[in-house]
Amino acid sequence: MNEQNKNLKIIVVSTKGGVGKSTISMQLVAPYLYQKNANCSIKYYECDDTNRDINSYGATSIIQRSLISTASPMLREELFNVCSQPESLCIDIGGNNTAKIILDALDESGAMHFIDVVLIPALDGEQDMINAIDTYNYVKSINKNIKIIFVLNKVKEPAYVKEQFDHFFGDSRGVFSNFYSAHNYITQEELELFITFSQNDVIRFSRRFGLSVFEIAKIKKEYLDDILHNSNPKVASFKHFMSRSTQKYHDDILEKSFTIIDRKLGVPHA
Repeated sequence: MNEQNKNLKIIVVSTKGGVGKSTISMQLVAPYLYQKNANCSIKYYECDDTNRDINSYGATSIIQRSLISTASPMLREELFNVCSQPESLCIDIGGNNTAKIILDALDESGAMHFIDVVLIPALDGEQDMINAIDTYNYVKSINKNIKIIFVLNKVKEPAYVKEQFDHFFGDSRGVFSNFYSAHNYITQEELELFITFSQNDVIRFSRRFGLSVFEIAKIKKEYLDDILHNSNPKVASFKHFMSRSTQKYHDDILEKSFTIIDRKLGVPHA
C-alpha cells in the first residue's frame, strides 16, 4: 500500500456490464479519494470504448477525467505510465471484453502492482454473482495479494441484505443450492468486509445535476439555491428533499463505505 494517502489508486471492474461500475466510481471512489487527496481533484480514467456514463457528471469538480481506449497500440505502456505516477486515481473499467483487455494489459505491464485496492460491484442476480466471482479469480490470478472489496449494489433494504444477496452470502433459509454463492470462493475477510450501496433516487437526481451526491451534500451546499431559485412551492419542496436526502445518503452510506475502504487499506479514517 502507498505510504501517502495522496497516492491511493483504486480500480472498479467487473466482467459483466450494467452492474453500476461508473456509479460506484463516481459516487463512492472519487469522493473517497478526493477527501484523501486534501480535498483536491483526483485523476479519473475511464476505460470503455462503448459507454460514456461519466458524461452524466459534467458539472463535477472532484475529478480530472481522461479516456483510455482498448484500441491504443501503446495500451500497456499507457497504463503503466498512468499507474506509476505519484497521484491519486480511479480507473473505471468497462465490462465484458473491455475488462479482460484492460486487466491483461495491467498484468503484462506490471501496472497492477501499483494498485491499492480493486472494487468489484455486483447486483443480486445469480449471473451477476457468477461474473463477480470470475472477476475476483481473474484479478487474483494477476496478483494473489491484491486487496479486493465487493460492492453489493442497488441494495433495497440494508436490514435484509443477506436475503437479497443470497448468491453472495449463501442461502440463510436453507432452501436453495449454494453452489454459486460467493462465500464458496472468496476469503472470510472479503465475505465480512464488503460495501452495501443502497438504491436511492438521490443518485439519479444528482446525475441530472451533473454532480455526485457527495458534492451536493458537502461541497456545493448552495448549488440547489443557485440553479433552482424559483419560489414555486414544488421547487422549494424538491430543494429541501435533495438537501436532506443527499446529507443522509452521505452519512448513512458514503461514510460507512469510506470506513470500510480505510479498514481494507489500513489507513486512518478521518
